[in-house]
Amino acid sequence: MDNRLNRWVYIATLQSGNDDFTVSVVNHPEYGDLLEQEDTAGTISDSGKTLTWTALGNSSRITGATAELVVDLSDTSLPDPTTGKPHKPSLHHGKTLKIFGDGNTLNLANNINQGAGALYFSGNAVVTGANEMTTWLGAGISVDKNKNVEWQVHNPVGDRLSKIGEGTLTVSGKGKNLGSISVGDGTVILNQQAGENGEKSAFSEVGIVSGRPTVILNSADQVDPNSIYFGYRGGRLDLNGNSLTFNRIQNVDDGARIVNNNAGTAANISLVGQVFTANYVRTINFGEGYNADLFRSQGAYFVLENNAWKFISWNHDDAKKYVVEKKNKALENQLYAYNGYFGESDSSRENGKLNIHFKPINAGGSSF
Repeated sequence: MDNRLNRWVYIATLQSGNDDFTVSVVNHPEYGDLLEQEDTAGTISDSGKTLTWTALGNSSRITGATAELVVDLSDTSLPDPTTGKPHKPSLHHGKTLKIFGDGNTLNLANNINQGAGALYFSGNAVVTGANEMTTWLGAGISVDKNKNVEWQVHNPVGDRLSKIGEGTLTVSGKGKNLGSISVGDGTVILNQQAGENGEKSAFSEVGIVSGRPTVILNSADQVDPNSIYFGYRGGRLDLNGNSLTFNRIQNVDDGARIVNNNAGTAANISLVGQVFTANYVRTINFGEGYNADLFRSQGAYFVLENNAWKFISWNHDDAKKYVVEKKNKALENQLYAYNGYFGESDSSRENGKLNIHFKPINAGGSSF
C-alpha cells in the first residue's frame, strides 16, 4: 500500500526465488504509459454527438465529432510470428478508442474488428449498428462508475466480449447474438430484444468472474441458463423476478451468488440435474469456430474427438443421437455441487423472494 497515494501500487512480478533471493520483473510506469499512448488512436471529448464509425480495410474513420478521428483496425494480412512469441501483429495493429464526452451515439456503419484495441467510455453512450446483425470485435469494453452504455451490436461467433469498469453495460440489441461475454466488474443488464425472425439471445454464454460484477436479467430468455458460469470468485446473478431452470449451476468457488433484487416479484430456480438432450446439441458449419458439439461440412456431420475429426452421419438427427449418448454416458457417474449462495447479503440491495425447486432427473431419464 502506497501511503501517499492511499492505494495499492504495482511494483514487480515475482518470477522465481528461494529463502536467499528472488527474481522479479520490475514495473517501469513510464514505459507502461508510453505503451498506452502508442496503443491509443485518440480520444473524443465531444458530448451529445452522433458519431459514425466506418471500417476502411485495416483502418477506420469516425466522423461527427469536432475533429475526424482515424482508428487503426486489425490487419489480417500481417503474419503471426514464427518464433513462438505471443505477440500477434495482426491484432496489435488495432488501436484503442477513448470517449470522454457524455450522451454520444456511436453508430457502426459496418462490422468493426478492432483487434487488440479496446473501447473506454467515461460518459453515457449508445453503441448501435447499421442493422441488427452488425458486429464489433476487440479487446473489450470499459465503462466508468455511474455511467451507462447501451450496447446494441453483436459480437461474432467464437468471440468473448470482455467487460470491465464499475459502470453499467446495458445489452439492448436485437436478435440472436452468437458471441459470449465475460463480466469482470460493474453491472451488465441483459435486455436483448427479439429480431426480425423472432429470435432473441443476448449471448451464447455468460461468465461472471472476480467477485465484483452483477449481471441482471430483464427477462428469463436472455441466455440459456446452462450457459451461465461463475468463474474465479464469481459475482452476482440477479434474476430480477424471473424464473430459470438449470441442469446444474456452474461455479468454481463460493464467490457465486444468485439473488433476486426485485422486491415486487418472486424469482424461481429449478434444478433438474445434468441431463443432456438433443435440444442442447449445438451444430455449426466448418470455419465458424470450435464452440459446438457437431460440425457440418457439405451435408456431412462430424465431431471432434481426441483432436481429430470423426465422421458421424449424413443425417442430422442420427448425428445428434450419437452426441447425446456420448454426453450422458460421461455424466452417469459424475456428481456436482453448487458451493455458492442463494439470496442477498448486501443490506443496501433488495432481497426479494427467491424460491428453489430441487427435482433432479438422472441421465437415464427417471426422477430420483
